[in-house]
This record gives sequence, C-alpha cells and structure tokens, in this order.
Amino acid sequence: MSDDHASGLSFGTLAAAVLDDQGRVRWCSRAAADLVGRSTGAVRGRPVRELLAEMPARPGGAAADQAGPSREIRPATGRARLRHSSGDTVDVTFQAMPMPDGLLVLAAPTRDVTEREQGVSVLHALFSQDRVGIAVQDADLTIARTNVTPTMFGGPAVPPGTRLLEVMDTEDARALEIALRQVLATGAPLVGWQRWMHSPLLGGREFAFSLSAFRMEDALGRPAGVLSAFSDTTEQQLARRHLDLLHEATARIGGSLDVRRTAQELAERDDLDIDDGQRRLMNTLAECGRPGQPLHDTDRAIRTDLGGRPPRDDIALLLARTRALPAESTASWELPADPAAVADAREKAARQLAVWGLDELSFITELVVSELVTNAIRYAGAPIVLRLIRGDVLVCEVSDPSNTHPRLRRAHSNDEGGRGLFLIAQLTSRWGSRYGRRGKTIWAEQPLAAPAAPAA
Repeated sequence: MSDDHASGLSFGTLAAAVLDDQGRVRWCSRAAADLVGRSTGAVRGRPVRELLAEMPARPGGAAADQAGPSREIRPATGRARLRHSSGDTVDVTFQAMPMPDGLLVLAAPTRDVTEREQGVSVLHALFSQDRVGIAVQDADLTIARTNVTPTMFGGPAVPPGTRLLEVMDTEDARALEIALRQVLATGAPLVGWQRWMHSPLLGGREFAFSLSAFRMEDALGRPAGVLSAFSDTTEQQLARRHLDLLHEATARIGGSLDVRRTAQELAERDDLDIDDGQRRLMNTLAECGRPGQPLHDTDRAIRTDLGGRPPRDDIALLLARTRALPAESTASWELPADPAAVADAREKAARQLAVWGLDELSFITELVVSELVTNAIRYAGAPIVLRLIRGDVLVCEVSDPSNTHPRLRRAHSNDEGGRGLFLIAQLTSRWGSRYGRRGKTIWAEQPLAAPAAPAA
C-alpha cells in the first residue's frame, strides 16, 4: 500500500502499533486492539507472531524470516491475516516504518483500503476528463474542487472558494442553491435537473445545462457536502425547441390549409361571398398552375390577385406539385398492436423489397420497420399501418392513432431503450413526422441506387 493510500484512510479506522526490536507489541491504539478483538492491555507485550494467523509474504511469495528484529512484519508494505479472539481471521493491509528501536506499523482492514483506493480512482477519473463538469462543494455550498477549465464551457476556470453567485445570475444561483440544499438535507440525489441560465463569466450568454448532485458524508455519516456532475445541453435544448415549434406549427396549420377556407378569406377581403371567392381562387390556380410553371410564379399571381388591402387574419396557402405513382409502387399493411406483429412486419417489408428488386435496402428497412412498429405498439396502439413507397427514393411510413411528438435523443450506455429514432436518423437520408386528424405518421427515406452506366 502506498503512502498516498495510507494517508487517505480515515483516522477512525487506521490502526497503529509500535513493535520493539524483538517483535513484541510495545504499544497499540484502540483501533489496533479492536482488529483482534482484545483490549489494548491484552495486546501489549505479546509477540506479534501470536496475533498473526499466517506470516506476511515477501514480494517473491516466500514467508518472512522469523529471526532478527521485528522480522515478523517484513516486508514494509503488504497484506497480513490477523487472528481474532473469536477464532476468525481479519485481512488487513499494512505499512511498516522503521524506528530507532523497532517498527511503527499502520494497518486497516483490506476491505476499507480497497474501497478507499477505488474511491480515489473514481475521483481521479472524473476530475481528469473534460467532457462532463465535476464540482465538489462543502456544506456551505462553496466550491472546494472542480475540473472546469476555460475550454469546457467557454469561460474562465473556476477556482476553489468560488460561490454560486459568482458564476451565475442571482435568480439562477438561488434556484440551484435551493435544489442542492435539499440534497444536503435529505440525502436524496438530484438527477437530470435541467435549467436555462445566464453567467456573468460568459458575458451574460444564456445556455442550458443538465445537473445531477449527490450528498457526500463524513466517516460518521454526517452531511459533508455535495458532488455535482453537469454538462452543457444548449444544442440539444435548441433542437428540442425547434422540433416543438415544428410540431405546434404542424398542428395549427394542418387543420386550416384547405381551398375553401382560403377562398373564404379572399371573399372577405373583397366583400364577396364564399362561392365567388372559391371560383376566383380556382380560376387563378387554373391559369397559373399549368405543368412546368414554377410554383413561385403561381404564388405571386395569387397574392397579386388578393389586392392591396390588409387581411383580417393570417393566410397560409400551401402549393405543392404532386406526381401520381402507379399502384405497384406502393404497398401497405394494417398491423395489430401485438409485439408479435413486429417480426411479421419485417418479413412483409423484406418480401416487398425483393419484388421491387431492392434487396440491398432490406437490412436498413427492416431495422426502420422494427423500430417504428415497436414504438407504435408500445406507445400508441391500433390501428397501425405500415406503408412502403417506391419513387425517386424509398419511403417507409408507420401511422398510428397517437399525436405524441417523437423525440430524438441519445440513450445512455446503461439504458435498455431510447436508441430507435437516433439509429433511424443515422441510417437514413431523411426522417420526419406529419399529423392528421386521426394520429400521426413517422416516415424515413433511403436513396435508391443510381442505375449502372451502360458498358462502352
């Protein structure tokens, strides 16, 4: 056992004894006597060999010499087995240091030493990495140690002695302090605490972070501080905001983009009835929406036809050029909300790809089908519809009756699930969702291989 590890032990569990040059115990601490289940008076004066269940081994494996001054406790560091008064043995790790007329021996139960060494290794691993911020705060929530460097969050390093109010705005600091004091008071860990915050160290820039905190205790089990792990989640939160905005826009716009409502708005502008407005719109579309006509020209013509008066409400008009596909280019199946249907869905998709001569897309398509159908069964229920569309690209769609917005996230290494949409996003060229009156559809695209060039 090294000096660093020995000094890291709690003084409450560290046993000490002084041996004379004949190997007798001249003095021992209360902790040393407890290791062998005896009083200090019963231990003092005994030859140390009587307290050993077996002699300590030298580094080469041979037993220590039994002759000479205090040879029973050589080598200077190692492990030994003590004989307890109950008849049991106690495995200890020791360090022996020479004195003018004997040895000073420090020892502790090997289990405690191993636990402390593991703790030191864990702390070293945490504080030496720069992907996750680590902070140790004392019982007053003053930062005692942290691994935060200028390269981690774009601000200066945080020195020991720093308070929360020095690294974040007052409102944010108070909110975090309340959460951490709850950890200190109850011992219940804080896991995945999310918050947007401002920091004076970053010029007032707003950023998002996720924090988990755990109470630290001293050798007597009393609260000693808080260990926190935190990471910058600004990019993930901005992406989530964007997806939520798209979801909200889809929900609001999807129910109002129809010709009749747009025509009604046109009629209101010019004090016309709905039929006149609808005819006016249809005439403009018929005149400007010819094949090959750019859609932006059609849009310009419709807006010109609206006149110069401001609308009474927002108008949204969606123009899209559709292209009919032959019936043999699509295939769909209705599936039950039964986990057994997942394998059946994969087989149906693989067979259809073989019919279309797209066997090379089978592996990724089966994975997409498996993930989307599994999610639909787990979170939505029947009816579930699987559809494959072969056009310029291969589209795989799964529809279900739920309106729950799918979220793309990274699963942790110990999570059993949560990787579905992430895998789909990595393996396909595009993916997305759309919403209807009876639920949602999640789709994913794969490019079709370009046809081989004819031989020269």
